[in-house]
Amino acid sequence: MFSSFKNILFISVCCIYFLLVACQSKPLTAWNLLSSESKINYVSVKNNDLMENNSFEIFEGFVGLDGEAELIIDLNSVNTNNDIRDERMREILFKTETHPFAKITALLDLSDYEKLSIGSSLVKNLDFNFSFQGLSSTYEAKIEVYRLSVNKVLVKSVEPIFIYGDDYDLYPGLQKLQKLAGLDSITPVVPVIVSLIFER
Repeated sequence: MFSSFKNILFISVCCIYFLLVACQSKPLTAWNLLSSESKINYVSVKNNDLMENNSFEIFEGFVGLDGEAELIIDLNSVNTNNDIRDERMREILFKTETHPFAKITALLDLSDYEKLSIGSSLVKNLDFNFSFQGLSSTYEAKIEVYRLSVNKVLVKSVEPIFIYGDDYDLYPGLQKLQKLAGLDSITPVVPVIVSLIFER
């Protein structure tokens, strides 16, 4: 009987240990992104004045208790409203076979937002890092945070966030896309608009 008790005790200790390891490997979050209620759109400009609205359909993110924010975008989920164009974007520009994701990271002072009352908002500039195809660049965005409820906030860009293709050596891919589509030009600067809802 004593042997059985030792076995039960050993199994219990092991279970507790593995639970602790699992908890430590996953960061504690203050806010989790509600992907189904959020949007990431970007505008492509062709022949200098032809603008097309595109989006990414799959992404996830969180803001940790320490203010570290992370957003992961599945580049295979690009939606240009044209299946052939989607495939070309994945294969030629994003190269999703080897680089399927883009990552955005930022550091937030959560105390600024915890003070917001329901229905109020706060506008501020936010520095963030954008990693894509093994390269990273830092940008600044003007965002507005709305307190929708006690446990829900909306984070949206006040003005377009411009991502520069030259920062990620995208010129060869853009030239190939331009030739395949029979275009005179594709602007290598992309304005991005985000509307992200977080819940805790």
